[in-house]
Amino acid sequence: MEAVYLEQLEPAPTPLGGKARQLVDCLELRLVNLLLEPGETVAEHSAPVEVVFLVLEGSGSISAGENRLAVEKGQFLTCPPGIMRSVEAGREGLNLLVVRAPNH
Repeated sequence: MEAVYLEQLEPAPTPLGGKARQLVDCLELRLVNLLLEPGETVAEHSAPVEVVFLVLEGSGSISAGENRLAVEKGQFLTCPPGIMRSVEAGREGLNLLVVRAPNH
C-alpha cells in the first residue's frame, strides 16, 4: 500500500482532449484524474461500460446522448454503457475523477 499525492503524478495529453493522470488501470477498474483548461473539450466517444464522473474542481458540462448537464465542484454523474459522451470545461477549467468499471 502506498499513499500518493495527485500533484506528484505528471498529467499526459489524451487522444480525445485534455490531460490525464492514470491512477489505477487494471482489468477491474480504471481511475483517471482528467484535467481540462478553460474551454477545452474531450471529443465525443463511447465506452462499453458504465462511467462515473466526479467533479473535484471547476465547472463545465458533460453531454451523454441527447442530454447535456452543467456540472460543478462536488457533483457526480453516471453515464450508461454505449452512450456517446463528451466533456467541456467552463471558465475555471475542469478537474474530474473518472471511474470506469469494469475496465474492458
